[in-house]
Amino acid sequence: MKITLIGTGCGTPATLTEEGKHALERADVILGAARVLKGLPDACTQTGDSTREKTVEAKPRQICDLLACYIEDRNIENAAIALSGDSGFYSGARILKERILERFGDVCPVEIIPGISSVQMLAARLGIPWQDWNLVSAHGVGCDPVYEIMKGKETFFLTGGKYTADVICRELAEAGLGDLRVTVGENLTYLHEDKNVSTDTGHVDSIPASDPDTRAEHIDSFSASDPDTRTKHIDSFSASDPNTRAERIDSFSVSDSNTKTEYIVTGTASECAERAFSDLTVLLVDTKTQYGKRLIQPRRPAGMPDDVFVRGKVPMTRMEVRCVILGKMAVSQNDVVWDIGAGTGSVSVELAMQARQVWALERRDEAVELIRENREKFGRWNLRIVQGEAPMDLKELPDPDAVFVGGSGGHLGEILSKVWRRNGRARICISATLLETLQESLAAFADRKIEPDIVQIAVTRSEKVGGRHMMRAGNPIYIITGSYEP
Repeated sequence: MKITLIGTGCGTPATLTEEGKHALERADVILGAARVLKGLPDACTQTGDSTREKTVEAKPRQICDLLACYIEDRNIENAAIALSGDSGFYSGARILKERILERFGDVCPVEIIPGISSVQMLAARLGIPWQDWNLVSAHGVGCDPVYEIMKGKETFFLTGGKYTADVICRELAEAGLGDLRVTVGENLTYLHEDKNVSTDTGHVDSIPASDPDTRAEHIDSFSASDPDTRTKHIDSFSASDPNTRAERIDSFSVSDSNTKTEYIVTGTASECAERAFSDLTVLLVDTKTQYGKRLIQPRRPAGMPDDVFVRGKVPMTRMEVRCVILGKMAVSQNDVVWDIGAGTGSVSVELAMQARQVWALERRDEAVELIRENREKFGRWNLRIVQGEAPMDLKELPDPDAVFVGGSGGHLGEILSKVWRRNGRARICISATLLETLQESLAAFADRKIEPDIVQIAVTRSEKVGGRHMMRAGNPIYIITGSYEP
């Protein structure tokens, strides 16, 4: 028996490729989710054998057991598995192929036929290329929207489950990215039953908008004898701004009660966070606001000059010391990092250019405001700020992969104990200007049986005096680094 995995496109016969259609017509049985099977052309699902159904609803975990039964049936030579979208874009095809080969080996040859994906469909609707987008699946899996946006590319989210489009937009807004321009494509080309088909083209739904550039596109298409016949008109609708416009495209036939309702809404992340969207939704997030201001800044190498940071009277970790700290911490792009006693946020900002998330804990009002200003200046929206004091407020932070302690307020031992309770293998880096802090660090590491790496840095900088240059030494600083290795 031959098995074919087929990407069926976006839920309508029009988005099924000819190759996929022919494979479905040849199939003796078609397995798939109810939603996918419902969108297949009638010609693909008809069978000459009136004693059995050609389409069989099946969950992924049931498919191999069903295939095992069909192998024994001499009337079934070709089995097809219908998958939504494209077989190579966040599809179940990869896992299904692995399971089929593992269970049946070479007994059942497997072929894969691609389809049209939702990312292709949205790009086509918008009339723009998609090859440079950052492609992310948030459909039923964990997702960190802020981290994905920080990669500096327009980001496409396949949404669903916990992470619907409004939830993603809400997380972006909470991180300070509420002004980002987003485009939501809801129910792209999927069919819905509507027994009361209306040919009225005079009504347009309204959405609240605070910006005249906010637009909504409402597309209703009905199955027609000529699918290319489309009627297009543009109406204005009532909104908080009279210049906000909506575009509605209608094509219909009274001979068919299947309707397809498609919405493409463009606005800000904050605006879309207040709307509700279905699971069959895709989201495109720009790196700019609707007015063209770039909010996501490109990454920069470690060791930015001191004078580029917003500074007040709060002490700041100098560039040379910062470079050593960043090198010793050696964080990766998937790490969650704590910066305890973050000061002006200079270390936090540079860590945020390397890590997934950085959580800056700082108790002083002036310092917290400086961290906010530096976060905005450098566009490091994956830097989250918590005003509080360690160790009491560490409970507000997620489990860390790495921790920098720039200020402990005399509670270093307690802080390290709390860190190790959250993650016993977290990489720790401590900067110390006092010998007592160095001693506390060594004692805590010794109790944990961690062999520390200790570096003393004494930076001497040039200073202009009377038209000439002299060198002025700064205070020596100890950098103590270590992690538990069983």
